[in-house]
Amino acid sequence: MVDQPSDDVTVKPSAQDELSRLIALTRHNSELLNECRESSQVRYEAMNSRMQDQQDQLGNIQARLTQMVADEQKYRAARRPLSDVPKEEVLQVLSGAHADLMNAIASSMEEARHTTERFHEELLTALSDRGRNSSIAPPELDYIEPS
Repeated sequence: MVDQPSDDVTVKPSAQDELSRLIALTRHNSELLNECRESSQVRYEAMNSRMQDQQDQLGNIQARLTQMVADEQKYRAARRPLSDVPKEEVLQVLSGAHADLMNAIASSMEEARHTTERFHEELLTALSDRGRNSSIAPPELDYIEPS
């Protein structure tokens, strides 16, 4: 009777094979990480550009509001003596200008929050897609039972 090898025998890879597999996996992960870094950098630059545009818009709104208040004050000063202007009226104009400014700031902050949320969603989607659709095929990952 001839002994035949059993089908249940598993071949354990050598330490060199295991090291080669781990090196290949590390290289693959490094390449994925580099791709993600490049993508993130582009997205951060775009987000910073949008935020700078929003800050510029807010600065323009503040400058226009300041000019409007100054023009209104000049108009009122030319219309009647300053001593005739009731304090309540001045406070009312300033209060209205302040409310307009705060509304503009709140609107800009809300838009910035939405932009940041959208950026994070895009980044997570890109990272997820890059992991699934990477042009770099991951090395075969076989389960190796511990010795």
